Amino acid sequence: MKAITKTKAIVYIMIAASLWGMISIFNRILTSSGYGQLEIVFIRAFAALVGTFVFALFTDKNIFKVKLRDVWCFVGTGIISLVLFNICYFNAMQENISVAAVLLYTAPAFVIIFSAILFKEKITIKKLMSLVLMLVGCCYVTGIVSGASVSISTRCLFFGIASGIGYALYSIFGRYAINRGYSSETITLYTFVLATIGCLPIVNIADIAMRFDAFDIVGVLGIGILCSLLPYLLYTKGLAGVNNGQASVIATVEPVVATIISIAFGDSFGWNSALGMVLVIGSIIIINLNETKISNRRQ
Repeated sequence: MKAITKTKAIVYIMIAASLWGMISIFNRILTSSGYGQLEIVFIRAFAALVGTFVFALFTDKNIFKVKLRDVWCFVGTGIISLVLFNICYFNAMQENISVAAVLLYTAPAFVIIFSAILFKEKITIKKLMSLVLMLVGCCYVTGIVSGASVSISTRCLFFGIASGIGYALYSIFGRYAINRGYSSETITLYTFVLATIGCLPIVNIADIAMRFDAFDIVGVLGIGILCSLLPYLLYTKGLAGVNNGQASVIATVEPVVATIISIAFGDSFGWNSALGMVLVIGSIIIINLNETKISNRRQ
């Protein structure tokens, strides 16, 4: 994949995160139709797969080309990251939604640590400052900082942290794929191929097909194309212009967008959420000060 300018990379990642933040709109549509969360994960992966396949078929068939020795990269992005992180996240949410959301956004911390070990990315003071601001901001945005005591079960803690690690691993395995010369289109296609395969043991496809009707199309296209295919394409393109840690922090604009959307649906909004938004945006600004574009050498 060709390197891109830092500005383009930031724009791509922020658009991707904003699209991810819209997922609740279409999740509500599919939930109201009776689909469970794991079924929605399958629908999301399969719809994105079909969309990417059609795009590749009519634009560039080279998108389909992948070396067998590199398939592990897509097992990482598709199964280890996308499928397992969703399973862990939904399990954590069953215990405490706010805590689960905050633990999910420990992902940038894991990205920074893994990238320092695997790709020799520097852990700078600026990264640490933005990371602290981001985590505190997420605590305020999700409402976990509200003055009330919060009970965190061992189960919630385990699955929440596991979801953060899983979420982080997309950047790690995606970086390996980029360094092997794959385009964002190829990475996205095979991510959803493996994610769809990974969902097969945990959902009943025949049952989903029997319940599907025309009214579900908006939800499927929204969650599969608008909130999956497009943001994963853009985020992966963005990785070609910034380092993993920077990309992961920038992507935390997602809970800000999700909060704005929840307000539009009538959820309460107070000073806690407003402060959280400011802190998250501040963390993104800090991490982008005087950063240099990375080079994407083949590993």
